[in-house]
This record gives sequence, structure tokens and C-alpha cells, in this order.
Amino acid sequence: MRRTLAAQPNTVVVLIHGNSLSSALLAQSAPAVLAAWFGGELGGDAIVDALDGTISPAGKMPVTTYHANFTQRDVRVTDLRADGGITYRWFAGPVQTPFGFGLSYSTFSYKWAERAPPREAAATSELRVSYDVTVVNTGTVASDCVVLGFLTAVAGSHADTPLRRLFEFTRLLALQPGEARDVHFALGAKALRFTDRDGRPVLASAGRVGVEIGDVVAPLRHELQLV
Repeated sequence: MRRTLAAQPNTVVVLIHGNSLSSALLAQSAPAVLAAWFGGELGGDAIVDALDGTISPAGKMPVTTYHANFTQRDVRVTDLRADGGITYRWFAGPVQTPFGFGLSYSTFSYKWAERAPPREAAATSELRVSYDVTVVNTGTVASDCVVLGFLTAVAGSHADTPLRRLFEFTRLLALQPGEARDVHFALGAKALRFTDRDGRPVLASAGRVGVEIGDVVAPLRHELQLV
């Protein structure tokens, strides 16, 4: 692969794999990487369609791709928060590609559809905070767009709040260049239920939580005070 990239720097690397694959060579030298996973009978057609521009890729990484030194972590440690954490919910270190990352042949912008969401909400079992976001295709190519909603830990969050937790997502189909569409996400009490270090369920009844909507690179950010 090193010789191939040296001979043709514009080589697109297609990975057919079953889980995250860390490669400093790909991260530093390959101009583009297509994570194709195991596509099944029509996987080859899908790869060709993505490479020649018939379709615009819109998938998001379902796992975290750690750097190679992550293998030094003791696999016998089952506490997801120990030794720097593990999974996108608890790992705080640098990664090769984060959970939810994905590029497209187009670009998208995100803004609050009408007004910013409320700053406070009562932390009860009936909690429901609405997030209405306008998504605009700011590129020149029609493309699907996967919009992600994450709950995040911020200053003042409950101690057992994960660093990140996906609470909702949606896929907008064939968003045309310049087209705008609204998406509606609802943050409910279920997203605020965590598990403490003793394995007991916890409901964050007070404090602050963060919300990120859009993509993992440049999302809309909002902080909610639970009262």
C-alpha cells in the first residue's frame, strides 16, 4: 500500500472490513478512504457507485477508530470508564475517526429552525425538550444527510453523565443543492437515565447537560439546565 500511494498519491483506499481498522499510513497519506464494511451481494455495485459519483456517500461510522496504541489497554478491564475510557461514550483521548464521522460529496449547514431551544427544563419523567433544526445543502451535489443528536457532559453535569450519548438520528434523502429541510428531535427523560459505577440506574435530576445536533465535526451546541 505504501508503494501504491507513493506511485499514485490520488489513490482512494477501499476498506472491506468487519470492524474499526487503525492505520497511521491511511490517516496520513491516503487522500480518501471508503469504509465499505461487508456489503453483501450488491456491495461491489455500491462501491463503484460511490467512487464514480453516481451516489454521494452519506454513512456515519458506527464505531470509534482508535489509534494503534489503544491496544496497550488491558482488555481484562471491564470498567468502561477506567484507563482512559472505552467506547465513544467514555473515551476522552484522540482518535483516528470518531463514532458518527462521515464525509459526503456535498456539505451541510445547521441552524435552529425558528428559535433556540429553552435553557431550562424540569427533570421529571415527563421531560420533553424539542430541538428543531434547519439543514441546508450548501454544496453542489445532491446527497442524503444523516443528522445526529448527542447528549454530552458539560461543566455541572451529573457525575455519571457519559461524555457523549447518541439519543436520536434521522436521514434526509436526496437533499438538493441549496435545499433546506427541517428536522425535529426530542430529548426525553430516557436519555437522562444513566448507570452509576455500582451498576445502578440513575436519573439526572439536576445539573446541566449539553446537546449537539448535526454532525460530529461542527454541530449545533446547546446547554440545558435541569431543575
